[in-house]
Amino acid sequence: MPYNNHYQRLRIKCVQIFAEMYYEKENQRRCHKRNWERIGCFIFGISYETYLAYLKIDTSDIPPIPSKAIEEMQRLIDELLARESRPVRMNAKHARPNAKTEERRESE
Repeated sequence: MPYNNHYQRLRIKCVQIFAEMYYEKENQRRCHKRNWERIGCFIFGISYETYLAYLKIDTSDIPPIPSKAIEEMQRLIDELLARESRPVRMNAKHARPNAKTEERRESE
């Protein structure tokens, strides 16, 4: 009897749904590589080669994932992307200079 991991098949289906949500054909900011680099590698913990291989696997035998689960996945991913794009602002008087900057100032 061959080994059959049903959870891996669900994982592959999730990767494919993720790609459908965020991939845009003519947009370099939303290409497969960029989507994988920004969030896919952290969520799924897979290499880029595995990500591309998962996109080619036929998962038509797996029942569709409920739309509520897909919406929740999209909400969580959008929240992570929003955190990533938030600029970190520091007040100049609270910023700490690094050691090299201090050494240069002292030598002048």
